[in-house]
Amino acid sequence: MIPYLPIENTIPRLFSPREKKLDLIKREEKWRDDKLESWTIFDTVSSFSEDFTLRIFHNHREKKSKETIFGLEVPNELSSLISLVERSKYILDLKDDWDENGSKPYFYDTWEKSARFVTSFMIDFWRKSFVKPVEPNIYHAPESSIDIFWKTENFTLLINIPRDITKKATFSGKNNLSGDEIKGSLDTSKSADWLISWME
Repeated sequence: MIPYLPIENTIPRLFSPREKKLDLIKREEKWRDDKLESWTIFDTVSSFSEDFTLRIFHNHREKKSKETIFGLEVPNELSSLISLVERSKYILDLKDDWDENGSKPYFYDTWEKSARFVTSFMIDFWRKSFVKPVEPNIYHAPESSIDIFWKTENFTLLINIPRDITKKATFSGKNNLSGDEIKGSLDTSKSADWLISWME
């Protein structure tokens, strides 16, 4: 029940029952109108806030890198990975007898397998640890194979991709802190979480 008070500041006078009723009705209508207006303002603010939030989210999504390598989206934090892969294409320019010692040229499939592994491995490293991994060097190697080589204060790691892409890659590495060494073969088409842990 809304307390009865005159709407306007007037000289006090006696109200008839009918006038009191009309005055109360007007006051209730004004109360409803004020309430409706406040709801409208709230809805407007809420709508604006929601729209503003969606715009921020949308802009944030737009800021994410749309660069892809081999169909893999590269995070902004790993944008230098794109130039790393591009630089490694020099290997494809090494034609038959490029060293004048009878060396064979490098197959595109061998290069792609190497570059694809580096790309997926680096992205997996970032997503699992949120730490930007050290970039390797991608070199041409003997017998038209390709080397992927990491060297830091903490470890060295060499992965060799053979010319025949049906064969597994081989690797060898050393942890300079513990002195532990690793060596073996690697299926580059599968996740190498254990290698990420070793490099961390």
